[in-house]
Amino acid sequence: MLKGDRLIVTDRDKAEAFVQEYARVSKQVRIPKLDRDTKRQLREEHRSCRGCGDRREGACGPFSLQDLVRELSGLQLKKTPGPDGISNEMLRHLGPVARKVLLTIINMSWRTAEVPRQWRQATVVPIPKAGKDKRLTASYRPIALTSHVGKLAERLIKRRLTFLAESRGLVPPEQVGFRAGRSVEDSIGRLVQQVKTDGIGPSPDVQTHQKAPPPRSTSWSRMTSRAPMTWWTIASYV
Repeated sequence: MLKGDRLIVTDRDKAEAFVQEYARVSKQVRIPKLDRDTKRQLREEHRSCRGCGDRREGACGPFSLQDLVRELSGLQLKKTPGPDGISNEMLRHLGPVARKVLLTIINMSWRTAEVPRQWRQATVVPIPKAGKDKRLTASYRPIALTSHVGKLAERLIKRRLTFLAESRGLVPPEQVGFRAGRSVEDSIGRLVQQVKTDGIGPSPDVQTHQKAPPPRSTSWSRMTSRAPMTWWTIASYV
């Protein structure tokens, strides 16, 4: 493998070369003042939840064993685990006592807004891109293998937040991406039908379809202000 004009042969040197390459292309621009303000806002929302009045019940309440069992049954098997080595097969075959312990850990993370460090770690595996020079680190696509326990917690939270967003009308009907039972084809079909029905004339030459609202859009602001406990992962990653 090449690093500039130098040939590297040891696994350690290759790993270091990949680290430098991925750090270079994924470096995040941080704005200290904005980060501090965001963290302060999240801490204030954590101390005084408007969704449940600090009672930590309902949407803000703990997950039940039934919730956990439902998500465990939907786990995909034969998936490579993260750094902790815990696979979905292990989670699926947990006994009653172990399931209660796991549920306690997830609920503790949910209640305290703290994401365990192990859940935020990943094993990065370089996968060669088709038709690229395999001697160059830029010719490899990084695949991050994260904790399956952390993913399980995310599944629980995602289901609850999705229900809240849909039931409270926080997502506009025009958005079809990443929503169950909807697709971009539905949006295009409605547009074509509207053009034909209203007699607007020829369809536009360019039509943009945005699958997810940007962080500062109106719909996103409504969701973060009205959906409780949205600080769970945000607070730990900012």
